[in-house]
Amino acid sequence: MAGVLILDALSSLTGKKIAFRIHSYDCEADVVIGSRKDTIDQMAAITMKYVKKDDIIIAVVQNVKQKPRIVDVGGILSTIPFGEVRYGWVEDLRQLM
Repeated sequence: MAGVLILDALSSLTGKKIAFRIHSYDCEADVVIGSRKDTIDQMAAITMKYVKKDDIIIAVVQNVKQKPRIVDVGGILSTIPFGEVRYGWVEDLRQLM
């Protein structure tokens, strides 16, 4: 089952821009080896230097399901409590702040 979940996660990235750190590149084989985890760790470290309590920041929604609601804030994954979720369509979440 884990393989199916990984395949679903990878399939969800199709056509999306992602950040990753290149570890090696083989010109002859035309192969790039990169790490998404290293990049997320670096982004999270940078974000932690600048955020402080009560800041209003923009998050990227990573997952929309009944539970959990996962967002990415500069490489830091977080959840949105159920009581803070509204239903309906909003073009720009900043309108609700």
